[in-house]
Formats: sequence, C-alpha cells, structure tokens
Amino acid sequence: MVWIAGQTASDKNNTVIGTTLDEQVDVAADNVKKALEAVGASVDNLVHVQYFIAQYDPDTDFPAVLKAGRSLASSRGGSPAAELIGVQSLGLREYRIEISGVAVLP
Repeated sequence: MVWIAGQTASDKNNTVIGTTLDEQVDVAADNVKKALEAVGASVDNLVHVQYFIAQYDPDTDFPAVLKAGRSLASSRGGSPAAELIGVQSLGLREYRIEISGVAVLP
C-alpha cells in the first residue's frame, strides 16, 4: 500500500498555483498523479481519497470537488472511496484544496 499525503496546488518549488478552488483542483490532482507515478502506480490503484477544502461552501465548491473526482477516477470507469472534509484553513492561507489518498500496488 502507498499513502499519498497532502497534495496541494503547488509546483516543485512550492509556489502556490491558482487562487480559486477550481484552478487549484487541477494542480492538486496532477500532483496526486505524479506522486502515484513516482512509485509505479496510477489512478487505477487508488482505493481511497480525501479532499480537504478550506472555507468549504457546498453551494459553490462542490462542482470543483466533482471535477477532482473525475480527474482521479480509474481508467476502468470506477472511482475510489472518497471523503470531502471542509476545514477552516490548510497549511498555507493561499491553499484552497489538499488531497490525500491510499493506493494498492499489485
């Protein structure tokens, strides 16, 4: 098993990318994919994902979370078990999303 922790909308230099949740979702999901690739896995190996959303508003933020879920769905059409957790803030004030996951390697 592989645990992917705390993937945010930052680049390899820890520069925050994007200011809106919608912009940051793509970067954070891509960082999850990069972390999986680094251990020889892919989204097909994900079995559980947690989305931590700063200042979560279900009326406006849920579509962006669905976008992240589609990005991390298996190529076989399934999605990992997922939790959405609204939090007051994340590690940096600029972060709107953090994604953690668990993958099972063959």
